[in-house]
Amino acid sequence: MVGPGRKKEAVAHVCRRLSFSERRACKSLGQPRSSQRYQARRMERDASLVSSMHRIATRETRAGYRSVFRYLRREGWIVNEKRVHRLWKKEGLKVPPRTRKRRRLGESANGAQRKRAERINHVWSYDFIFDQTERGSRLKWLPVMDEYTGMPLLGGGPLDHGKGCLGNIGEAGGGARSSGVHP
Repeated sequence: MVGPGRKKEAVAHVCRRLSFSERRACKSLGQPRSSQRYQARRMERDASLVSSMHRIATRETRAGYRSVFRYLRREGWIVNEKRVHRLWKKEGLKVPPRTRKRRRLGESANGAQRKRAERINHVWSYDFIFDQTERGSRLKWLPVMDEYTGMPLLGGGPLDHGKGCLGNIGEAGGGARSSGVHP
C-alpha cells in the first residue's frame, strides 16, 4: 500500500470483510479519514482541453507535450504547462519513435557492398566468435554461414593464430570450393 488511492481501497476491503467501522479501519491502516472521504472532482474544462490536445497530437505527429502546450497557447487556451503535462501522461499520449532510414542495398563508391541473398550460396557471411577455456587459454572461431539457408558451410573451426584473419578466411573459402560449393 503506497498511495492514498490504494489505502482507500484497503480500508473499504477491511470494512467489508471484517465488518470494521470506517473510523477503526482508517486508524489501523494509517489512512486519514479526510483522505478516505475525499471525492475527486473531475473538471469539466479538462474534457475540451483533452480533445484539443488529441487533435493537435494527431495533426502534429512529432509534437510532444511542450509543443502541444505552445499550440494550445496560440489557440487562446489559458493553461499551465504542468497541467498539459499531467493530462498528456494521463491520456497516455506519446511521441512515436523516429523511423530510421533503411540503408540501401547495392554498391556505392566507398562503401561495403550489401547484397540480399537470392539463392543458395549467393551470399556468405562470417563472424568471429571468442571464448575462453577453464584454464584461461583463448579460443577463436570463424563460422561461415550461407545467408539464404542460414546453415553453416564449414561448421566453423578453430583459427590458426599465425595465419591472421585473411589467411583463415581464404582457407575457409578453399575448403568450400574443394567440396563443390561456390559463393
